Amino acid sequence: MSDISLLGKDFCKDNSIVVNGNRYDIGIPVLKWDDPGGFNGYDTSKVVVEEQDRRTGKIKKKVIKGKRYGGLLGVNMPGGVHGVKKIMQHHTGGFTASSCFNTLHNMRNLSVQFITDDWGRVYQTLDAIIRAWHGGDLCGQAIGIENVLYPDFEENPYAYSKKRRDKFDLNVHTSGEQYIQGRKREVYNLPKVQVDSLIVLTAGIWAAVSNEKGPLYLSEGNLPVFIRDSFGEIVMDYSPSVKNHVGQILHANSSKMKWDMVGVSDMKKFEASVVEKFKFFVGNL
Repeated sequence: MSDISLLGKDFCKDNSIVVNGNRYDIGIPVLKWDDPGGFNGYDTSKVVVEEQDRRTGKIKKKVIKGKRYGGLLGVNMPGGVHGVKKIMQHHTGGFTASSCFNTLHNMRNLSVQFITDDWGRVYQTLDAIIRAWHGGDLCGQAIGIENVLYPDFEENPYAYSKKRRDKFDLNVHTSGEQYIQGRKREVYNLPKVQVDSLIVLTAGIWAAVSNEKGPLYLSEGNLPVFIRDSFGEIVMDYSPSVKNHVGQILHANSSKMKWDMVGVSDMKKFEASVVEKFKFFVGNL
């Protein structure tokens, strides 16, 4: 596994995530919303955005203000940590954590609890049990993780060229064919250090949530696994069973219009690594 512990040297020295107001050490640096340089999802400042009308082509101004998040997680059920049923994995479509947060918070009036970038750095913008706006109807059940990745190799095979990497401090990205939402696509992959961080983060969130829910929930064997079909394969498409699934989901599982998250070439190995790390965390809480 990549040595993601070294990230704290110039990034952040606190290894905890915040779940239900409590801090859980997951062993890798996590920059919170109230840390210097962090992304504050609680910020309600007004932002005026200029955008082009798709129909008329005219430039218009849009005002973003107030909360970019809801109350506690939970829909027709006890709120807060008891409302958490899923972790939803996204990719950003962009190149940096700052551009991800800026697009969500200052341009689209949206939010997400966690962001990972392609150097494996982890950012938390809200307490994990706050209802962030990132996944449509499932926002009330799902903690969201945005993984910084421009995925579309077919559209731009030079997106991670050496020139661009040097200019914007981007990591090296390989590419490969991956099935998602009905067809195979040539996509960029998440760098190994980012995948390693994502494994730890996902497992740490699920362990912390399970601990907050109590011993009974832990004993029921609710593991952070993806939706599987009748052949035992991880579902990489829209799935009607997504609302009742407990564990990890892809954004693509919730909407036929989405194709995130891609970039992890071996999803079964990723899932197995998350489950293994989750069991480690549970055994050491």
